[in-house]
Amino acid sequence: MDVKNTFAGRFSRISQAANKAEFEVRFGQIQNGLLRQQNTEIQKVRDNGIEDEIATLQAKRDKLLDRQDEVRGLQSDLETNASRFQVIQLKANEAIAAADADENGILSDDEVTALNAATKEIFNEIFKLNLSHTFPNFTDGNLGNFMRQEGVSLDGLTAVAGTLDAEGTDPPTNDNRAILDALSTISGRAATYAETTTVLYQGLTQLVVDISTQTFDLEFELSDLTSEGIEEQLGQIEDIENRYGNLIRSISLAFEVQSGLADILVTGTQFDPPRGSILNIFS
Repeated sequence: MDVKNTFAGRFSRISQAANKAEFEVRFGQIQNGLLRQQNTEIQKVRDNGIEDEIATLQAKRDKLLDRQDEVRGLQSDLETNASRFQVIQLKANEAIAAADADENGILSDDEVTALNAATKEIFNEIFKLNLSHTFPNFTDGNLGNFMRQEGVSLDGLTAVAGTLDAEGTDPPTNDNRAILDALSTISGRAATYAETTTVLYQGLTQLVVDISTQTFDLEFELSDLTSEGIEEQLGQIEDIENRYGNLIRSISLAFEVQSGLADILVTGTQFDPPRGSILNIFS
């Protein structure tokens, strides 16, 4: 007789198959529940404030870097302006000296042509100046803007052939004396502005050094926090994953042992009844 067709054998196999199927469902539910708990614990570790602290330090560093770029840009403008102030002073002095070289109190046609050309050149040089900048706790005093105002006043005057009034003549005969007075003012201010701008440039150099030092300190703090904090965080996450992984494996192993014992019992119900036995009636 085929023992697999015995009533007890078939019942045991059906029962064992049902138990396995039921466990697979329950094990899946248990596993999903444990994984959700694992992910919750991991998220708590990730939300321990390290990321926020790192983000705060990075924002401070980036702000310093932006400020440093702004200061260096301002330095470049100041350096350019200092050089141009010197050029303006030189050209103004040359124009004054050439205006009435023979000192006869009369401007000739050639002298007028040269003076008007010089004033135009100086006007153009003034408007090459970078406009004034401001910075937290710093200002260049609007020197570029002030010089532009002088340039506009100069541009409104025109030299003519004829009398060069003595200083203080009122009313003036023409614009000749006013032009020389304006050039003298521009020369004096250009000299002062060039020196002032150079001092401001040098002062910003120290500010750049200070910002660089602060940035370096933040970079070091970030590096230290990132390496130690993330290493600790990864270690905690690994511990959580190992703990839940071992728990899931333990549950699975327990079922495998239980299922193996049940399989042995099922196998034990499968036997050959003696020929002629009454058990053959049920076969």
